[in-house]
Amino acid sequence: MAEPSVTGATRLLAILGDPVEHSLSPRMHQAFIEWAGVDARYVPVRVAAGDLSRALEDLAAHGVAGVNLTVPHKTAGARWVDALEGVAREVGAIIAIRWTEDGRSVGFNTDVAGLRRALDDAGGAPGPALVLGAGGAARAAVLALTKEGYGPVHVLARRPVEAARLVALLGGVA
Repeated sequence: MAEPSVTGATRLLAILGDPVEHSLSPRMHQAFIEWAGVDARYVPVRVAAGDLSRALEDLAAHGVAGVNLTVPHKTAGARWVDALEGVAREVGAIIAIRWTEDGRSVGFNTDVAGLRRALDDAGGAPGPALVLGAGGAARAAVLALTKEGYGPVHVLARRPVEAARLVALLGGVA
């Protein structure tokens, strides 16, 4: 497949993470963009944890249409945006940011809906659950599991303080 041309009208989208090189998102999203005939490029950008705010400010200033966030940026991104949509307010973690025409940043979380759908598709009966980790994806998992009636939801993480924070925020057992 030939590389699409890039012009001054090409919209830029990115995934930010550290690490980010392993992500399949750029290939998947770029394939969809090309299939849909959208003039855009989706690229991976490695951003260290302490550099997220500066990176987002720079990307917004340069007209980037939106970004996805992966490890370790999901909770920090939620604190950075101007507004949180839907379950992102409950979770306190986001996977995507888009900028509105007036320059405001809006954060979204689709992890909760994705896990809820996977649980529904699995067709099992709710029961006890174990979530490993206390980051952004773990927050989404705890919320999805509790909304689907699973419980108790146990949280086990390398950082017990973060596990306790997650339990206090969304329920479960540390």
